[in-house]
Amino acid sequence: MEYKEYIESKKMIAVLKKELQNIPVEQFLERGNFEWLIFQEEERLRTLDHIPEPPKTLQLIFKGKHVNGTDSINAKFAASVTSVFADIIALLKKGFTVPDGSELIIKSIVRGSFGFEFEALPGDKIVSFENNTERSFSKFQECIEHCLSDTDDDLDTFLIDVKSPVIDKMVKFFKINAKYESWFASDYLGKKISINNPEEIQKIISRISISAIEKEISIEGLFHGCLPSARKIEFISNAMVYSITLGSTIDPVQIEKILAKDSFPAKIKIKQVSRGERKPKYLLENFKDISYKNP
Repeated sequence: MEYKEYIESKKMIAVLKKELQNIPVEQFLERGNFEWLIFQEEERLRTLDHIPEPPKTLQLIFKGKHVNGTDSINAKFAASVTSVFADIIALLKKGFTVPDGSELIIKSIVRGSFGFEFEALPGDKIVSFENNTERSFSKFQECIEHCLSDTDDDLDTFLIDVKSPVIDKMVKFFKINAKYESWFASDYLGKKISINNPEEIQKIISRISISAIEKEISIEGLFHGCLPSARKIEFISNAMVYSITLGSTIDPVQIEKILAKDSFPAKIKIKQVSRGERKPKYLLENFKDISYKNP
């Protein structure tokens, strides 16, 4: 049973019970009909193995010059912004190693200004918690939050492990909002992130649209200190300390292996990313990019 069907059944039981209270005891045949309907619905719910979970939906709610209160939205703007949002989610989904066939759908219109509710249509592969589309909703929220709240240095640290095509699409998403003098709020699992005016949109564009200059470098030295929860590790080479972000493909078991050999001289291949005059950031993309002199 789907969550919507479960809620409808609960509502029906409540309505039937309320109607039953208004039927005199003497009208036992009519009361019997209502009692039988109530019994059938309650019995149907009792046979459920578990209570269905509500769908995990993401809402994008827009405001601005081309949004007419809660009534309507400019069609070209709506088509453009939802298309680019769909592209962002599709790219984020590619970052997960195991495809699950889940798909992005527009579930409904959102009022309270004007926007859209997006949902993940499950694929053939059964997942226990979140499917890849839902995980991409979380990642999209995370990107917006970092763009709004981070210092330039922290934002560059976050962006280093975000693929360039995703960043390019995020820039396009914000530029479409800027073109139509719009701003928006994103709401997922009760967490709402709001951009409140066109100036904030322009500020984000200026921060993330700076072209990244990437190059691969190899350095030798020793690992020194790690923050697994933050996916950060330090590496000392020629008296210089490199603060390195661990790529999303490096799992906790591999991090433990790195820590177990922190006294062994190592050679690592890392990606250096620079944006404008800001401080370079470093990314260790794969565990295989580490070699030890004395394994």
